[in-house]
Amino acid sequence: PPLVLLVDIGAYLLAGDYRFAQLLAWLGAAALFAGSGGRTARLAALLLLFTPRAFYLLEWGWPEPTLALLLAALTYATTKRPTWTPWIVGLLFASRQYLVVAAPLALLLVPPPRSARSIGVFAAKAATIAAVVTLPFYFWNPHAFAESVWRAQAEMAPRADALSFLALVASGRGGAFPPYWIGFAASFGAVALSLGRGIRHSGGFASALAVALLLLFAFNKFAFCNYYVGVLAALAAASSQTTRSRPSALPR
Repeated sequence: PPLVLLVDIGAYLLAGDYRFAQLLAWLGAAALFAGSGGRTARLAALLLLFTPRAFYLLEWGWPEPTLALLLAALTYATTKRPTWTPWIVGLLFASRQYLVVAAPLALLLVPPPRSARSIGVFAAKAATIAAVVTLPFYFWNPHAFAESVWRAQAEMAPRADALSFLALVASGRGGAFPPYWIGFAASFGAVALSLGRGIRHSGGFASALAVALLLLFAFNKFAFCNYYVGVLAALAAASSQTTRSRPSALPR
């Protein structure tokens, strides 16, 4: 998506390698996680920063550090700058295609008292910033936009080397993959359960996002280590907010 390009282009122009932007995003995510809470938040930041595949992720230039930075910014905003939350939510969901399955989880972030009007205002702000960073590229060349952002992924053949249970099953069935909708159904089920039973703050949102993405990737036709780093980033975001999940602090 264009947001990743916008994050990376400055490092490419200034230093000749867009991965410097991803490195800064990775470090920035850890700093924001550490600053959003207490001791647990700092431990979550260290866990993310030194996860064994961190350097491999940066070497290959995958964009999950941008996702991690946005999740960290979201947890920081809900704690320190609540008015920033809907704008960061919009940027978050504009950063990766697969996040569309989890878009309803943004309802967990609407501050109380919740009403149709407050939900509408929150959604309008998120949609506005997402449109600002995305639509100019769409109108520049709709065909190329659709090809690079959606069609290339949707039409990709299943990968036998994917880190998913579907690939594992296919390896014992002569390469025949089970239906792809399994991952989407499991993910949507997790989203629905989280909306009904989830904790309504950034920690609950991040926990639900981690579960939804984990199920989507684990039962998909292609998923690799960088996808699961996104899950780890969501878990770090959830862990950094654990002190907010005590029963006495839950909003009703």
